[in-house]
Amino acid sequence: MNDTYYVLQSAAEFQLKEKGSRFLAYAFPVVSEDEAKQKLMELRKKYYDATHYCYAYTVGYPKTTTRQSDDGEPSGTAGLPIQNQIRAKGVQNTLVVVVRYYGGTKLGAAGLVQAYKTAAAGVLNEAVLKELYLTAKVTVKVPFAHLNEVMTIAKKQKQQPLLEENTTNPEIQHLSFRVKLSELPVFEAALQSLHYVDFMIETV
Repeated sequence: MNDTYYVLQSAAEFQLKEKGSRFLAYAFPVVSEDEAKQKLMELRKKYYDATHYCYAYTVGYPKTTTRQSDDGEPSGTAGLPIQNQIRAKGVQNTLVVVVRYYGGTKLGAAGLVQAYKTAAAGVLNEAVLKELYLTAKVTVKVPFAHLNEVMTIAKKQKQQPLLEENTTNPEIQHLSFRVKLSELPVFEAALQSLHYVDFMIETV
C-alpha cells in the first residue's frame, strides 16, 4: 500500500510576464475548502484591480475534493492547466491561484493555456514539499506483567508509543501507537498473537 503523500511546507510565489500581461502565481497549503476560499478572497482584496483570479485546489487525502475556475478566461484555458500542474507535482491539500493583469495583447487559447501552466508549474517548483504518511492509531491495553512483550514487538517493528496512559487499574497499561497503513497488517498480526492483549485500530 502506498501511504506516502506530499504537502506544501509553506506558501510560495512566482511571477510571469507574457506579451504585456502579468501573471502572479501563489501556492498555499490548505486543509479545507473554506481555507482555500479565504485565501482566494484575500488575494482578490489585495489585487482588487486585477483582470482575473484563476485557481485550482485539492483538499483531503486520500478522499480528495478538487475545484478549479477559469474566472472569465475561455473555458479550459486556466483552471484546468493549473489543476494539471498540481496533479503533476503530486501534492495534496494545495491551492494555486494565478492573478492576471491583462496587458492589452490577446494571447489566444493556446497562449493562455501555456501561460497558466507555466505560472502554476513555476510557483509549485518554488515551494518546499513535506512528506507525510497515512496512518492509523492503535490503542493497546495490556496487563502490566506482559508490557515488555508488547514493547519488544514495537521496538522490533520500529513503532514508538505516543503515550502511556495511567489507568485506575495499576495492573493494566494503555499504550497508543501511530502506525503507517503499509506497516499496520504486520503490527496487527503480531499483537493478535498475544492473546492477553486487547487493542483497537482507528483510521482517519
